Amino acid sequence: GEWIICTLKDLSFDEDLVLDGNFTNGKKDEQGNDIVQRKIALYTQDEERNVTNRFTLKAPKLTINSPMASLQHGIFVGDLYVKQDNFKLVDMQVDGNIYFETETAKSTFTMDEASTVTGVQEVKTE
Repeated sequence: GEWIICTLKDLSFDEDLVLDGNFTNGKKDEQGNDIVQRKIALYTQDEERNVTNRFTLKAPKLTINSPMASLQHGIFVGDLYVKQDNFKLVDMQVDGNIYFETETAKSTFTMDEASTVTGVQEVKTE
């Protein structure tokens, strides 16, 4: 669907990237509301959902403007600027910093035990 961005190879950009938009994943919550989600999937998987390949995304800066966004199962090289709450990393390696626009964006950020960040994680306005 439109809520997921999947790569099939390593990608490198010289310009800053921006993840924009409010998307739903086609599923409903217990109250029947559409579930908001945005994912950058830096991997491929098999029929059993086992990760089969991981990819690297390089950019000087990636700004997260989409709510409920995540980066999953790959490597991002550059700095992340998170402007939305509930951003998450799933099995990700971030070679750079994560800057949050607000304290709430920082306090609602999550990453699993398989994820790593080489730089700082701090509140910083652009």
